[in-house]
Amino acid sequence: MDTLVVDGMRICYTAAGSGPPLLLIHGLGANRSDWDSQIPEFSKHYRVIAPDLPGYGDSAKPLRLYSVPYFAQLMWQLCDRLGLEQISIVGHSMGGATALQMAVDAPDRVERMVIANSVPTFTPRNFEEYREFALRMGLMTVFGPRLLATFMSRRMFPRADQTAQRERSIARSKHNHRHTYLVSLLALARWSVRADLPKLRIPTLVIAAEKDYFPFEDVQQFASELPLGELQAFPGTRHGLPMEVPEAFNESVLGFLLCEPAPAVRRRRRKAAVETT
Repeated sequence: MDTLVVDGMRICYTAAGSGPPLLLIHGLGANRSDWDSQIPEFSKHYRVIAPDLPGYGDSAKPLRLYSVPYFAQLMWQLCDRLGLEQISIVGHSMGGATALQMAVDAPDRVERMVIANSVPTFTPRNFEEYREFALRMGLMTVFGPRLLATFMSRRMFPRADQTAQRERSIARSKHNHRHTYLVSLLALARWSVRADLPKLRIPTLVIAAEKDYFPFEDVQQFASELPLGELQAFPGTRHGLPMEVPEAFNESVLGFLLCEPAPAVRRRRRKAAVETT
């Protein structure tokens, strides 16, 4: 584990491999250990940086109002401290939201993105979505992180043959910081970059689970609104895709990240390089 002080707080991260930089961003109620099945494979091709977001894992947990734009700002500051000018990003769930916000804030610094189990807005629109937020808020507020971790892990890994994955998920999440989780959840409910999607001319792979918390049609629309978006769906899977089907997930991500950019993308990057000189 490596540590840097960013914006006055300790940020812990795992670094592995060499080559082009690849930032892995975990989701709500998680930490960098969610990427344990990805780091060994990705680090064969990339310099992998997998941080704990502030308030999560081993990073500092100040009592503050967290938000997706703040997470994105802090991740760019971490990249600056590490000397990473241009990066590729893989984000899961809230990490996908953070990756999208990073791309909106600094599009010329993002080479490629993979957004898994995520959408460009988590603002509730109907009774089912309001109920989902209320359920999580209520469980964390009343019963705390251990019961919430057990409940959510059983939803993500419900099958009998997923016992090991379920237990690992509970072990990761049962030590969540109550304040951080609740503030992050409320921040997600207010966050949206949907209006910015047409401006994100960044090659982006959207990875979807058939049985996720949000409708598959929402993910289809999300991918279609990205000028250089691609969609890959995994039938029968749920919200914990990187942990549920790690080999298939890794193959999909690396296949996308390692492929040569299309001619139009190469022209766009050359044009951007000329304009900045």
